[in-house]
Amino acid sequence: MNKTILFDLDGTLIDSTDAILNSFRGAFKALGLTSKNNEEIKNLIGYPLEQMFRMLYPDKVNLSKEFVLAYREIYAQIYLEQTTLLPKVKEALELGSKIADLGIVTTKGGKFTPILLDYLGVKKFFKTLIT
Repeated sequence: MNKTILFDLDGTLIDSTDAILNSFRGAFKALGLTSKNNEEIKNLIGYPLEQMFRMLYPDKVNLSKEFVLAYREIYAQIYLEQTTLLPKVKEALELGSKIADLGIVTTKGGKFTPILLDYLGVKKFFKTLIT
């Protein structure tokens, strides 16, 4: 039986905090909303975008779909340059891939993740991507 190791992406393998925060700020601005502070946003990283928005602006849930569209438009322009591997991740993936099949489970959209993994030079280590 093959072993499989599944990883979360944000905060486990990569640091995309700058890309996330800048995309949130840009989307808030596009919708004419006052930006929330960084800590409020960072505390929600890992939740789906629409849920994050609803938690930050419970009185503006009617704007959640517009927020997600604005966020993704901005994120698509900046995420590669503003995302990095966490220290020692590449080495850990090299070792892990020798003993098990590796996969990723993430709430980050399936459109962005394969491109990002390729850009960071680690896509070759993963057999499974669950978004």
